[in-house]
Amino acid sequence: MFKSTVVLDSRRIKKDGTYPISIRIYANSRVKYISLKLSVKNSEWDAQKGHIKPSHPSCEQLNHLIAKKHLEIKTSLLNQSISSNRIDLSSISFGKSSNSFYDYWELEIERFLAEGRIGNATINRTALNAVHKIKSLKIPIEHVDYSFLTRVKTQLLSRGVKLNSVAVYYRALRAVYNSAIKDKLVERSCYPFYEFKIKTTKTSPRPISMEEMQLYWNLNISNDDLLFNSWCYGKLIFMLLGINFTDLALLKKDSLVDGVLKYQRAKTKRLYTIKLLPEAMSLVEILSNADSSSLLPLLPFKEVKTQNDYSALIQKRRVLNSHLNKLGELVGVDNLTSYSFRYSWANIANELGVSNAIIAQALGHEYGNNVTNIYLNPIELKKVFNANRKIVSLISL
Repeated sequence: MFKSTVVLDSRRIKKDGTYPISIRIYANSRVKYISLKLSVKNSEWDAQKGHIKPSHPSCEQLNHLIAKKHLEIKTSLLNQSISSNRIDLSSISFGKSSNSFYDYWELEIERFLAEGRIGNATINRTALNAVHKIKSLKIPIEHVDYSFLTRVKTQLLSRGVKLNSVAVYYRALRAVYNSAIKDKLVERSCYPFYEFKIKTTKTSPRPISMEEMQLYWNLNISNDDLLFNSWCYGKLIFMLLGINFTDLALLKKDSLVDGVLKYQRAKTKRLYTIKLLPEAMSLVEILSNADSSSLLPLLPFKEVKTQNDYSALIQKRRVLNSHLNKLGELVGVDNLTSYSFRYSWANIANELGVSNAIIAQALGHEYGNNVTNIYLNPIELKKVFNANRKIVSLISL
């Protein structure tokens, strides 16, 4: 006989104040905990029902993932008890019943989505598709060895994939392999990255100069032009200090109060505050939809809950970047994307003599002291606003 229960492991508290969620198994007079690599605060956990409370913003997705993982564990336990009448706890771990590298990587992506870590999900989905397209990952985890990595890398490079892109794919793959080791799905002795080294080349992002940004700002785009909204979004992204597209798309109306935008980055969970310029407020009013709870009508849903939602987000970003690239060609800028505006804001601010400390605060970087995990105080907020005011005044001449 065995018993398995979903519990909040209060023995271990993480740095962010959350506790890991685990499956507690009782069999053969022994107890084993299997971490689900998910964590919540004690106040967000319903111990009686063994699931996350509705107060948690991602409770539905996370509870679905917990139930799926618990079912896999119970199935493995049941199969053992039927075949041998005895449970070998040492052989029980999450992922044992479907341990191809592809399946395990899919589960990692599902976990990122459930936790709202859209950036991680994006990188891992791109990496999984790129590697699997070259050589099937429907193989045991230990078969992803040095030879496998070398052959795939050679094929990727021969097809024109940049070395730094290969490095991004392989860093994601390496993280998944490390997770599989921790989940005891593969022996550490099989780890291929002891010998295989991930190489990169130095690149310098090509920021838009102040003169080029002036040309972009003063393009004559009529409001019935197909590129009009994308042109507006480009200007808005710049005035929001190079905000990430995913964060822009997921902003809620209540994120903006009295002209101050407060939001949490989907990728890092860090908090940001931006006092909006009047020009930015005008663009929000032009682009917004009164019937939507989202600040901007970029997506038909409030948050990314499913793979389909995730795919829709990626497609929307591709369309915007395609439009921005066409707008860039009009002012002599190659490969203009939503990400270009972040580097460009910092570059122009530096040209105009804005201090490194203010630039760091605007972008949410650390400079001197930690400003990345708290909202900016009124004095810091005003300094960043004034710097933004100075920059936009000059490029809009």
